[in-house]
Amino acid sequence: MKINKLLIVGFFFGLLLIPLYLASDLLNFSTIIKNALLFGGIVTISVCYVNIVYTQMMRDKDFKTEVLDERNVMIKEKTGYVMSYINNSLLLVAVFLLMILDYKVPAAIVGSIFVLQPIILIAVSGRIEKNY
Repeated sequence: MKINKLLIVGFFFGLLLIPLYLASDLLNFSTIIKNALLFGGIVTISVCYVNIVYTQMMRDKDFKTEVLDERNVMIKEKTGYVMSYINNSLLLVAVFLLMILDYKVPAAIVGSIFVLQPIILIAVSGRIEKNY
């Protein structure tokens, strides 16, 4: 229950960031702070809402049985594998395009994301294996 209360508090916190963004002209906030308020509010509301709805859906026994079905789990794993391959390919294309356009710093950032993805994948996989 503590997690649900935290999610609800986070949802309302995100809702408070949107009016603060709208009032940011009156408060003379810089453009960076305005954008941070707007996107922070949107992301906070979205993440909390999805978690609240998912938690409520997982309480339904029929839904939980359908989601955790062995066939559906295998489909999700294969889909994740294919999407990872596509994501890596798109990141490489972005790195090469940025290098061709002579954007060195963005190319280095995207390249580092490309390099960090397998490391994060290994760490998360190890963590999940310990839980199951």
